[in-house]
Amino acid sequence: MLVACLPLFSQGNAGRILGGVTDQTGGTIARATVTIIDTQRNATRTLTTDAAGEYSAPNLLPSTYTVRAAFQGFKTEEHSGIILEVNQDLRVDLTLQPGEQTERIVVTESLPMVETSNAELGGTLQSAIIADLPMNGRNFANLLQLRPGVTIYPGGSGWTQSTNGQRAHDNVYLFEGVNGSDPWMAQPIISAVMGAGDAGTLVSIDAIDEFKTEENPRAEYGWKPGAIVNVGIKSGTNTMHGTAFAYGRDGSWDALPYFNTAGLNGGVAKPAPPLALEQFGATLGGPIKKDKLFYFLSFEDQRYNVGSTGLISDPITAGSGIGPAANNMIDSCLAVPTAGRARLSLQLAGLNPDCSKAANYPGLFPVVNSANFTIPNTLTNTNRIDSGIAKFDYHLNDKNSLNGMYEISPGNGFLNDAPGGQTNNVWLTNQYARSQVLASNWTLTPTSTVVNEFRVGYSHYFQDFEVADKSENPAKYSFGGSTYNVNTGQTNPLYFGFPVIHIASVTGQLGGGGWPKVVGPDSVLQIMDHVSYLKGKHAFKFGGEVLYNRSATDVTSNGRGNITFGSVEDFFAGVPNSSLDKVGGGSATILTGNLVRHFTYTGYAAFLQDDWRVRPRLTLNIGVRYEITTVPKETNGLQGNFDPTQGLMQTNAPYSGDHNNISPRFGFAWDMFGNGKTVLRGGGGILYEQLSLDVTQGIGNSFGLRVEPTGDQLCFGGATGSCTAGKGTISVANVSLSPGLALDGGATAPATFTTAAAGSLAANWGANSLNGSIFPFVSACGDGATTVPGTTLTPTQCSAIRVDPKLRTPYVETWTLDLQRAL
Repeated sequence: MLVACLPLFSQGNAGRILGGVTDQTGGTIARATVTIIDTQRNATRTLTTDAAGEYSAPNLLPSTYTVRAAFQGFKTEEHSGIILEVNQDLRVDLTLQPGEQTERIVVTESLPMVETSNAELGGTLQSAIIADLPMNGRNFANLLQLRPGVTIYPGGSGWTQSTNGQRAHDNVYLFEGVNGSDPWMAQPIISAVMGAGDAGTLVSIDAIDEFKTEENPRAEYGWKPGAIVNVGIKSGTNTMHGTAFAYGRDGSWDALPYFNTAGLNGGVAKPAPPLALEQFGATLGGPIKKDKLFYFLSFEDQRYNVGSTGLISDPITAGSGIGPAANNMIDSCLAVPTAGRARLSLQLAGLNPDCSKAANYPGLFPVVNSANFTIPNTLTNTNRIDSGIAKFDYHLNDKNSLNGMYEISPGNGFLNDAPGGQTNNVWLTNQYARSQVLASNWTLTPTSTVVNEFRVGYSHYFQDFEVADKSENPAKYSFGGSTYNVNTGQTNPLYFGFPVIHIASVTGQLGGGGWPKVVGPDSVLQIMDHVSYLKGKHAFKFGGEVLYNRSATDVTSNGRGNITFGSVEDFFAGVPNSSLDKVGGGSATILTGNLVRHFTYTGYAAFLQDDWRVRPRLTLNIGVRYEITTVPKETNGLQGNFDPTQGLMQTNAPYSGDHNNISPRFGFAWDMFGNGKTVLRGGGGILYEQLSLDVTQGIGNSFGLRVEPTGDQLCFGGATGSCTAGKGTISVANVSLSPGLALDGGATAPATFTTAAAGSLAANWGANSLNGSIFPFVSACGDGATTVPGTTLTPTQCSAIRVDPKLRTPYVETWTLDLQRAL
């Protein structure tokens, strides 16, 4: 696939009109007066052609324009009906006829079918097209795959747009010219992906003026090697305008799902899953002061309420009302072989090993009224998203214009992210997201050949995946009016909630998904200044920008604990690991420590580009960009690295920076026959990637430099080995129950161990005391063979991550060659 483009200099969310003024013989006319009029706002910009007869008007709002040229001794020529799109360059050449200036020649302009002045590969979708096309969830991101080179991974969600085979997080998302990607995952914060519904945040498509994709962009753009997705918001005009809409769907007339019918549910049909979808909103734009100050407002609300049914297999209890008794859970519990050993309970519902208190209790598991152990279980996914936008444009005078925009979109809902696994609404995943973008822009035109654009933008994003019972202390857990003292030993409120419990042969799990995952608050402060300068056949643009990135994250995996049991009997006996008596089987792990981290890093960039009109039919686009990104720092120094010669090291500079990221760009556009219908384009460049934090800090929501266990004991050397304390302060680990050891009841954290008494189980958690901890907290790792002195503890092998201390910035080399013909 041939990809790349190097177009003329860009205007972020604006566009540019440029061209030349000549006489009938083709001679250039210097110092001709060119007036560009925004017909929707009656705003004008007056320019003077340079010595080569050229003019350029960058940073124009997308709108309909009239271009007028006048010079003494020639008739005034006017081109009207010129439609300028987001980030578009339109060339409008004017040829003046001899005569009086008071005479006027008016030409109604038609849209050019082929772009002849740049090497751009991309395209723009206008608001009318966006509004008319059917879209799932009215989410503009679903239209990206209509652009050349953009695909969505098969079976993927909204954030799987790949450009020319690159990864989804290699794209750059701009909202009104402001960075719209979050620093942790590089996902777009507008139309952000969530589990329930089509998105977690949204921007109303009625508010979008246009959006444009550019692949392998000009030197002005960088940070990622994929496509530039630039979303422009509508502006107010001298005429008040607006829209209003409401869409809805109700499932009351839908057929009953097969698995909810009476024949599969003991003769009693189960209600159909709920289905309700609603979207409504409005936009309004107009003048505050005609020809000067304009406003645009937008609001949208989306509500999603959809049931999710999954088949689960659960134990048959006495409360099920079916027999024979030999098949129910109670009989199974009484049949647990004791082998002279005292089983120690997990204190689920205060149960003793004889399970007597579970006789008629249906709380933990749904009541199974089917002899095949399988029932349909319906949980409801809900999501509500709001979106609000306010934008203002102020045309001070011919030389100064200001605009500003504020966007906010919160979304909140509950998700069954394990259909066929989760059994109760209290264990659904609570998903919350909120995006905010503030954009401001000042355009100064001091002369006809110089335009300065100064932009400040701020984006803020927060995303939280938690289980709905996140505030419940497991040691005092209350559910359905009963108390379950699940003393996992987790004392950090960040990881409260019922642990994830799996039982072999039972598909319905207890507890929610493997969360929490908290991304944010993330923020990006962007400051940029760009100068456009026209000099004869050359249109120069140069400038720089700063991106100050901040990210606070708490991304964990099963922080509340993950316990598996080899059988139902082991579950009620409280034996997650039965390795001593070779009965049943299972495992138990829980997170210790704190994974909250606060990162900061800054990106700096400078660029220079020249669009050189070598001949009337040939334009060269030449540019160079330099980028540097500082090494991410953790506010409290909580990150490390692994060195084979030094072991685990705690350092806030795990790798050195890469300072030679020079990015050349080149492109050409050749109007082959001079009639504007056949254009040959080509180009190439090197594009660097600013890594998102999850690449080194959150691999699989688990490993990363932020959890390098620099404070753990390290045990190496086999039978003659020894353990040494770590030199750092990070003590974060997944701790497992250790066979053959008992927790010293008089110990305080960090816990100490004694060899378990003969006949005891894998772990002793306080002789069934309601206040005893299930999990022995120890921070140790080793080679899998060395035993902790004074115990029989053999810590698992160390899990560590190493990042090359000479890590270099990734880059992509790209080139293109394409031929376009208007038919």
